[in-house]
Parts: sequence; structure tokens; C-alpha cells
Amino acid sequence: MARVISIWVYNLVLGYVQREEEAEEIVQDTLLAAINGIETFNRKSTLKTWVYRIAINKCKDALKHKSRMKRSGHVQSLSELNHDGTQKYQPFHFNHPEIQMQNTEQSGLLFDAINALPERQKDALILAKIEQMPVKEVGIQMKLSPKAVESLLTRARINLKKNLKIVGISIKK
Repeated sequence: MARVISIWVYNLVLGYVQREEEAEEIVQDTLLAAINGIETFNRKSTLKTWVYRIAINKCKDALKHKSRMKRSGHVQSLSELNHDGTQKYQPFHFNHPEIQMQNTEQSGLLFDAINALPERQKDALILAKIEQMPVKEVGIQMKLSPKAVESLLTRARINLKKNLKIVGISIKK
């Protein structure tokens, strides 16, 4: 039961703070606050609702604290480079378990749709869009003119949209 509650609280908190390490810390704070304050639980709501409220308050406190820290900090360029030429500040990536699961499922459907394309269209699409190869290089790889590659990519996009529509996914351009 405690594991189920901690997973539920973790998912809730992660939705607020969107950083795994911070979420883990807030979950610990939430569960400790619930344990230490159990005698104040007045049973006007369910235990789950009470813990939910503690978690939300802990999240809001953490976000306020982070906001104050940002205002008092100094500004640095996000594009600043280290001495070795690498980017100093890496962009933030949010990994919520439910979003990861949906992304995995959608990626699987997308790759199934790509695999259903005719071979030449599939090759052109993978080289140009997934490997991000310029059209000219794709043409060299496939022994085609750039115009022929563009034509393949256009047909691949049309067929990919059809394939994805069949499984209920719509894509833009």
C-alpha cells in the first residue's frame, strides 16, 4: 500500500515540478509530513485527498522557492560554451512516466507506419528526416537526382499520413 501511495504521489509531484530528482525529494517531504501530521488528519476528507493536498502544497512551496532563487540569481547566456566548445547549459528534458509510455507507443506506431512504406520511400524518409541528411547527400546515397529524392519524400509523406491515419494518429506536414 505504501508503495502505491508513493508512486501516486510521485506521479502527481512530477507533473508539477517536472524534474525527477526534485520530485523524489518532494515525495519524501510529503510522506514525512503526512506521517508526522497524521494526528491532525480530521477525516473530513479521504486520506488520499489529505496526502494529495500536502503534496500540492509542497510542490507550490518548492516552485515558489525556485522562483525566488531565479530572481535573486545572476543571468547567464544559455548558449554559453565551455572551454572545449560544448554547450555549457544543457536544455531541460522532462521525463514523466506516462508521457514516456505514450511516446514509446507512438514511436512504435510511427516506425510501423514507416516500415510499411515502399522500400525507396522508406530509405529516402529515414535518410532525410531521421538521419537529417541533406537532400543532395540522400541523392548520392540512393544514386538519384535531388529532384527524384524530393519526389520520393513527397510520396513518402503522403503514404505515411495514410498509414498513420489508419491507426488513429494525425501528423502535420
